[in-house]
Amino acid sequence: LKGGRPRFEAAQEAASIFLDGFEDGTDRLAVVPFGSTHVEDTIRATRFADTKEGARAEILSLPTPEPKTNTALFSAVSVALDVLGAAVREVPGSPETMLLVVTDGENDVEDGDDPGLLSGNQGLQTVERKVKDAGIPVRAIGFGNKNEIDETALRRISTKFSMTEDPEDLKRL
Repeated sequence: LKGGRPRFEAAQEAASIFLDGFEDGTDRLAVVPFGSTHVEDTIRATRFADTKEGARAEILSLPTPEPKTNTALFSAVSVALDVLGAAVREVPGSPETMLLVVTDGENDVEDGDDPGLLSGNQGLQTVERKVKDAGIPVRAIGFGNKNEIDETALRRISTKFSMTEDPEDLKRL
């Protein structure tokens, strides 16, 4: 909590502000929560909203995260780049495409999570290479306690990185 609100609510509010410049029929937005189970299926099943109202509904429908959930950050970024790459190929003359990752932690996968999730230094190197090869900008924002966020990994798996604990700063970012 900072400013009296849970980080999740602050992140939802910041995402809604992101929609201020959204142009119906031109822009498309997919909002995907991820943990460490059903990661690939959840991301591949995402739908792109093409109206501001639809995008806002996606943001507001995000489930509140459990207090302690493992996070398959590396796999989520990897699969999201696959989905975005396919979406760009589907729409000739696609406008600017970007992957925005907002996280309050680190890549944290354990026994019992989805099999085959990227982890450790090898997983980090795999997704780092994929980000470089994809040609899609990846903007990562670490939001929350700086001691709980793997800044080094986020810098390596993004083309632009920011970190903040302040909900107002998150809106600006």
